[in-house]
Amino acid sequence: MEIYSKQSKLKTVGLAASLIVVSAMAAFLIARSDKLGLLFICLIIGIAIAVISVINTFMGLQVSIVLGFVFADISRFTHGVIPFGLLIDVLLFLVFAGLVIKKRSRGEPMWSFCRHPIVYAYAVIFIYSMMQVVNPNGYGPASTIIILRRFVILQMYLYCCIQIFNLETFTRFLKFFIVLSVLAGLYGCIQEWFGYAQFELDYINSDPKMAALYASDVGGDYRKFSSLTDPTAFGILMAAMAVLNIILIVTTKFNLQRFLLLAIGSMFLLMSMGYSGTRTAVAALAGGVAMYILMTLNNPKTLVFAALAFMGFVVIIYGPIYGNPTINRIRSTFEFNEDPSMDVRNVNRHRIQPYLQSHPFGGGLGTTGGEAGEVSLTSSHNHPLAGFPSDSGFLKMALEFGWIGLIIQLTAFFIVLQQGVHAYFASKRPEYKRYYLVAVIVLFCYMLAHYAQVAIGAIPGAFLFYAMIAGIVKLKQIEPTTL
Repeated sequence: MEIYSKQSKLKTVGLAASLIVVSAMAAFLIARSDKLGLLFICLIIGIAIAVISVINTFMGLQVSIVLGFVFADISRFTHGVIPFGLLIDVLLFLVFAGLVIKKRSRGEPMWSFCRHPIVYAYAVIFIYSMMQVVNPNGYGPASTIIILRRFVILQMYLYCCIQIFNLETFTRFLKFFIVLSVLAGLYGCIQEWFGYAQFELDYINSDPKMAALYASDVGGDYRKFSSLTDPTAFGILMAAMAVLNIILIVTTKFNLQRFLLLAIGSMFLLMSMGYSGTRTAVAALAGGVAMYILMTLNNPKTLVFAALAFMGFVVIIYGPIYGNPTINRIRSTFEFNEDPSMDVRNVNRHRIQPYLQSHPFGGGLGTTGGEAGEVSLTSSHNHPLAGFPSDSGFLKMALEFGWIGLIIQLTAFFIVLQQGVHAYFASKRPEYKRYYLVAVIVLFCYMLAHYAQVAIGAIPGAFLFYAMIAGIVKLKQIEPTTL
């Protein structure tokens, strides 16, 4: 005990001395130069976060998710001085490396809980994606590797989630993500009620194309994006989280405090989804609710919820509400015959079909839209797909990875949903059953949205998407088989 006490005192003294030295250096540098002092403080914080991420996997993932929610707005404020996208990738790599080191030091198998159909499916996607490096139709290995960086990092994130998730940590993850999403939704509402901050307006107006894209086409000001990258990513995330909140309200035992928190959170999520002006988000919300009703049709609560949801839908679509830009845009989601943007997309898809049919392995990563021009290191920009507005995530996949890659991706999505639905109906434990349901519905929302937008892959939505996949993989393997 005496030895232990001395060690504790030495650690305390050492920590205090370190803090004094760091504080003195920070004060000295700030006195000499504000920029040097700020840089030193950021360096110390960065080192501390890196160490924590290596030591504590779950906390490292939490820090990454927080950065995923705020990095875009901080970048707008700082005019992109700090490369937050790269920092998030580095942080996730450190989390992955720390987990691998811990597993090796403990003598644990590296691929624990990875023998699962979903993991096998994503392993095939990973191998096929790596093969795109040598795709002769693309911009070359250098550009392809840069684009693949984020995909590889997200697979590391998926691996980490599979390894650390259990019933407790998955619950903590959901609570953490709900809080961050509600805060993001609240900030989106503040942007709608009080207007954008000046630095956000400057960001929007810095590019005429962006200003035109973000302008609401049914009246009002600009579409809202909260602290996220753009209105589309924001709206789809709000829709998925709103459905998640609603499922938790309906499927958990009634508790007034929890009910009020989830209900108020859902209100902000739904309002901010509408303020984002993203029609795809409205469709994803409707699809998620429909999927939930189908999967729980034998539950009496579902029948009540379905009736209320139907009445709410009728009021919003056909109610005597006029002149509200948010309601009008929601209504326009279901006016298929009057949507000129859909007509333009159909024309583009028919125009590009011959290229798709003649290139089974695709035109190469980053060759559609503007992405190739931004990251290409060696190419001229005369690629047949350069500047093509793929819009749909599935169409983008088909053009860049080829129809073979699209088939592989769709097969993986089918396996994910099939495994989730099977786990839900096979489960006998309510707490596990609830989380299978949540995972399937959230994933379905994103897959449905991916048809109209490039919905899967944008941060922080990608963190939610891959965590739900990891939840299905891990919880099914650790769920007790007996009650």
